[in-house]
Amino acid sequence: MLVKKLKLAAADTGIHRVVAGGGVSANRYLRKSIGDDKSLESYFPSMELCTDNGAMIAALGYHRLEMGERSNLDLNASARVSGFRRSYP
Repeated sequence: MLVKKLKLAAADTGIHRVVAGGGVSANRYLRKSIGDDKSLESYFPSMELCTDNGAMIAALGYHRLEMGERSNLDLNASARVSGFRRSYP
């Protein structure tokens, strides 16, 4: 599913260079599927660097909390990137 949507988004936006990161970049099927696609220039970190983003986010949150930074409970988050011509749910 991720590979299909990545290819749709690349075709839709004209972007042909992709960089993978975080835990999902350790997925061997993802690496092969994207790496075999000659229409995409892909970059993957070494397997040793493919860690879970949740741990990094938690560590950053801890340090910000220690510095006194706070957010209201009505804070909103979005994983969507604006600018695409269509939605890739």
